[in-house]
Amino acid sequence: MQRAFCRATSWMIPIVVENFASLWRCLYYRSTFYDQTMT
Repeated sequence: MQRAFCRATSWMIPIVVENFASLWRCLYYRSTFYDQTMT
């Protein structure tokens, strides 16, 4: 049971990291875009 859970999590980690990276990039670009429009 634990081994299957470990395998599932190890398979999900890259997807979660990818989602976090894309989300962070979206927020980062949005903040920089707002900074450019403000000035």
